[in-house]
Amino acid sequence: MKVKLEEIIQEIESQGDTFRSFLNKETGELESISDEEFEAAENDSPLENYPSWQQGTIKKAAEILYDGHWIDLPSQFDIHEYEIMERFCLSTENERVGEMMYDDLQGKGAFRRFKENVRKHNLLEAWYEFYENALKEIAIEWCKSHGIVCEDYQGESSE
Repeated sequence: MKVKLEEIIQEIESQGDTFRSFLNKETGELESISDEEFEAAENDSPLENYPSWQQGTIKKAAEILYDGHWIDLPSQFDIHEYEIMERFCLSTENERVGEMMYDDLQGKGAFRRFKENVRKHNLLEAWYEFYENALKEIAIEWCKSHGIVCEDYQGESSE
């Protein structure tokens, strides 16, 4: 079984504060589940208390909880976006701009200032590429650490 790296990256990117994503090690299936759906599955809440569109996801949450074939994908807490922003600042071609951006990462409002600086210095495309590559590295390392064979963007296998 091979998993497409691009799909893993998309799942990692789509997670938020209340959603987590999982991979079935046996089938390669990816699934995102909300905290509410996990809570319903853990508490064995009656499905009829939920809309029909959510009932299937609650059943899937129960499978993820009790099956043993499912593993968590890296969450937003594993990504360390702040560290990625620091590395980006230090990698910019214009050292003066990079140092200024790096200094601006200190204190409250660092994420907002970073995004403003990226736009101001026409680095938006470079930032997106850098961030995408950082996520790709994280996804590849995650796959390796779990013994998952994944296909990268060019269809080549990463083991």
